[in-house]
Amino acid sequence: MREPSELNLEYLFLAKFKFSPFVYAGVGNFFHPTVNLYKAQVGGGFEYLAGKNLGVRAVAQYDLGFTDDWDNYVNGKKKDMGVRFGVGLNYYFGSKKIKN
Repeated sequence: MREPSELNLEYLFLAKFKFSPFVYAGVGNFFHPTVNLYKAQVGGGFEYLAGKNLGVRAVAQYDLGFTDDWDNYVNGKKKDMGVRFGVGLNYYFGSKKIKN
């Protein structure tokens, strides 16, 4: 099985501060054994700059499906959807001035 792909547009509210909330939206897909399944997503979270080049982030994402067969089960009129939570690290190349 191949990895899913996403394309998002992200906005950092306080880009040069140690702690910054962010929001994003975009489109993506994930792979089913027989077909690609497409979706749109919106999300947000917080990033904390632990160092000059290292960011720690927590994120929540809501996936909106375009079909009702993500789980091979079609029921009702609503499309499939999902919620994801995650934590991660970002490494920034170059120097960046941080405001407290």
